Amino acid sequence: MTFKNLSEFVAAQGRCAGALRDHIAAFATAVGAAYGNLHFLDGLLIGVPAVGGVMIGTWCQQRLATRSITLLFAAVLVAAAVELLLE
Repeated sequence: MTFKNLSEFVAAQGRCAGALRDHIAAFATAVGAAYGNLHFLDGLLIGVPAVGGVMIGTWCQQRLATRSITLLFAAVLVAAAVELLLE
């Protein structure tokens, strides 16, 4: 396989890594199901909102200034610390 430029090579690497990730995830799911450790509804309750969070996070990352994202993350960390201290 030959590539005309670096961007084609990088895109091909991303597709290969994505396919490998999907195969590993499918294999791990099958093994977990074989052992009886697969909780389908719990997985949906975790996975579906996670996909939405990734999409929202990617949208924000492309549209907000780096400084804004950094300050927002710092605020989340401070809020988590305060919550832990108050428990």
